[in-house]
Amino acid sequence: MNSQANRIYATYSGSNSLLVIDGDTNAVVTTIPLGGQRDDVAVNPATDRIYAICDNNVAVIDGATNAIMDTVSGLGAMDDLAVNPWTNLIYINGISEIHVMTGATNNLVATVSDLPSIWDLAVNPQTGRVYVTHSMDDIVSVIQDVAGPPPTYSVCLPIIMKKAAP
Repeated sequence: MNSQANRIYATYSGSNSLLVIDGDTNAVVTTIPLGGQRDDVAVNPATDRIYAICDNNVAVIDGATNAIMDTVSGLGAMDDLAVNPWTNLIYINGISEIHVMTGATNNLVATVSDLPSIWDLAVNPQTGRVYVTHSMDDIVSVIQDVAGPPPTYSVCLPIIMKKAAP
């Protein structure tokens, strides 16, 4: 969702497209063809750019025109995206690595490798940290997001699992 433009971006089963939905009316403004199987979408409200994974590529979409302005390829299998609007960095997870792309040029600036099977990721712009969950391990990797050559370090923290009381 782009709260600045009041637009929601969504993919749906059976379509190789991205829906752009008006937040006031809930009407579909337009449909952007992505040309292949789509996985995840992330928005940078500060730059009005939308990033969508499609067939092992990242489509970079201009939110003002709803046009694909760039396609980033060569990163291998990808599953999720997360954006830090304060640093304009985009995090893309592969099977065992996190690719870091700058939104200024859409170029890869770093890769954090040798992570256990990645499940999901999220960014906290206030702390500058990226949290990475792993599918088969009880750990969360924490990657520091900084403006200078990112990322500077990564740390693994254990997840404490507790059963809910009956």
